[in-house]
Amino acid sequence: MVSTIGRLAKRYGLSRSTLLYYDRIGILAPSGRLANGYRAYSKTDEDRLKSIVTYRRTGASMRDIRRMLDGGKGSLRQVLDRRLEQLNEEIAGLRGQQRFILGLLKSRKVTSRVGVMNLNLWVTLLKASGFSRHDMNRWHSAFERSSSTSHQRFLEFLCIPEDEIARIRRNSRVKTHAKDRKRRHRRAGSEEQPPCSAGAEQDSRRDQLPFVSETAIFTPSSGAKRLSSEERKCRLYPKRV
Repeated sequence: MVSTIGRLAKRYGLSRSTLLYYDRIGILAPSGRLANGYRAYSKTDEDRLKSIVTYRRTGASMRDIRRMLDGGKGSLRQVLDRRLEQLNEEIAGLRGQQRFILGLLKSRKVTSRVGVMNLNLWVTLLKASGFSRHDMNRWHSAFERSSSTSHQRFLEFLCIPEDEIARIRRNSRVKTHAKDRKRRHRRAGSEEQPPCSAGAEQDSRRDQLPFVSETAIFTPSSGAKRLSSEERKCRLYPKRV
């Protein structure tokens, strides 16, 4: 089926001058002409125009769109990857300006007008999900420990001012280091402490022993047989019968 320039432009919401421009730069030329000299676009031409309209939505330049159309899948992926990096940089720049403005205004009312996720909305969602302040601190500590870079980007995404981000991450690192020290201390304690029993049989015999006070264990004049250090530890606080 052949389409004229006017019908094809209307079908895709474009102006006639746009298709003339595409023809002039060589990205979309009609396959032929009608008897009256009008441009005639074939089904293949229309499919190419459909791709052009799709790729224009990515914000790519006409030069890059030509590469995507004529260079195969490899060129398509390469151009889109580069465009995605450009968008990430642009978004990061805009978010930085947004955070700076919010930091200058220092108003929760203004923050609530931001049309994306922000700190107040995030905290509200966490509280509604049952998170306490302690749970939130633990979440930040775990995030900082697993990926500090991703934690930084997430806090920037919430439009938190730079000084507040620095404070949150500093506190998260302090809590993370404290947990690591406690974990190492518990691990070292469990490795150094000798076992009090070798099996269920020793546990049963220990439970049947009468309660012996700390003084009776460590005082030689108590009349009891002198116990080894391991026996003293096992008999110091046995279960009462």
